Amino acid sequence: MSAVDDVQSWRTWPVVRILPLLRFRSPPWDALQARGNLLTINVALLTLVAIGVDRVLTEQAELFSVWGINSVFLELFFLAAFYYFVAVTGKSSLPLTFLFSITVEIWLLCNVLALTVWYLLSLLFGTVLEPVIFVVAATILQVTLLSIVLYRALDGNLLTLKGYMFSYAAIVVFPIVFLGSFSGQFWYPDYAQEYNDTQAAVGDYDTLLLGQPAMVADAVSRLQDGEPGRAELYYLGFGSYATESVFENEINYMDALLSKEFGGAGHGLTLINSMNTVESTPLAIGHNIQSALKGLSGKMNVEEDILFFYLTTHGSRSHELAVRFYPLELADITPENLGAYLKDSGIRWRIVVVSACYAGGFIDSLKSEDTIVFTAAAADKRSFGCGDGRDFTYFGEALFKDNLTADRPILESFRVAIERVSLREQGENLTPSDPQLWVGGNIAAYLEELEQ
Repeated sequence: MSAVDDVQSWRTWPVVRILPLLRFRSPPWDALQARGNLLTINVALLTLVAIGVDRVLTEQAELFSVWGINSVFLELFFLAAFYYFVAVTGKSSLPLTFLFSITVEIWLLCNVLALTVWYLLSLLFGTVLEPVIFVVAATILQVTLLSIVLYRALDGNLLTLKGYMFSYAAIVVFPIVFLGSFSGQFWYPDYAQEYNDTQAAVGDYDTLLLGQPAMVADAVSRLQDGEPGRAELYYLGFGSYATESVFENEINYMDALLSKEFGGAGHGLTLINSMNTVESTPLAIGHNIQSALKGLSGKMNVEEDILFFYLTTHGSRSHELAVRFYPLELADITPENLGAYLKDSGIRWRIVVVSACYAGGFIDSLKSEDTIVFTAAAADKRSFGCGDGRDFTYFGEALFKDNLTADRPILESFRVAIERVSLREQGENLTPSDPQLWVGGNIAAYLEELEQ
């Protein structure tokens, strides 16, 4: 083989052959010809990159599944559909062999680059960023790099490039981004191990659940009786998503804050789903809410004292508060559930704060002239700041940290929290969560009377 043949040979290898285009130079066309063996290498490399990327993005990735190959097939399917469209319509004069031989390699480069950016940003901010950041970065890189490559290959023909990229986005990019949930993943947490670890820590689940009434009764027994003729604040905290510690952290902070600022110890109790508190604190489940509220009503002067009820967890578009403590199967909390629990308690004056996505959907079921309802988001909006290892959600931090004190009227604290959440979301270019505040006429007058 001659020296010329050697040079020509290495130029045809995957990735190497697009380097001239990245340097704004035209490569030899015969270096871009599609060959079956090179296509096989490209697909194999793409699969390996997908496996590696999925391994990094999957939290507690321990088990491998071949069904993740669906993700690669999904991408290749839409890519093949695009090639067919170009070939049938003759949308450009660009040889189909070039398209078929170059795009998979661009995807390979962009996945590697996007993963690198995602990893470096995670190190910079000191926390693991959401996988969606990787998806967005990879998509932007793919479209940008392919545009550059095609601009060179089409000799600067912007009109043809525009048509090509519009078709590429419609047939390839959008379906992959918006239908990605239909594809599988290669890596999963070892739920069996998690089950065993949890079981070892909490013992028998029947015993755990059967012991809940006694735990709530014990917590209620430590509450102080309300003093007649003096309005006092009692509180109940509910953090129900065990796999993310931010909810437990918020409830613990609220407990310490309200105990210190609003009447001292013995005026509240907490319900938490967490391995850290399973032996000392009742679970955050619907039945325990009912029992805790009834217990509180027995200690309070229900016509004088005020209940502060804080719930923090994930919320759904259908307006349900997630209740999770794997592997227990627990019922989520609906607005109707919560409204019935509060009504049955007999407690008149109530301040209910719901920190969750779409929490505004709880207002209609909770509002009354004797009630304040404050939610982290509107009924159709998400709130922000959830995650394992965080101290607060955005809403929780704005509400509790350096804001809620006995020296400031509580409604003023709520309005300041709304302003702080709004400013933070604007600064991070987030879709506004739009916290909602409902204030009943009777309780507004009652608080004003107490604050005079």
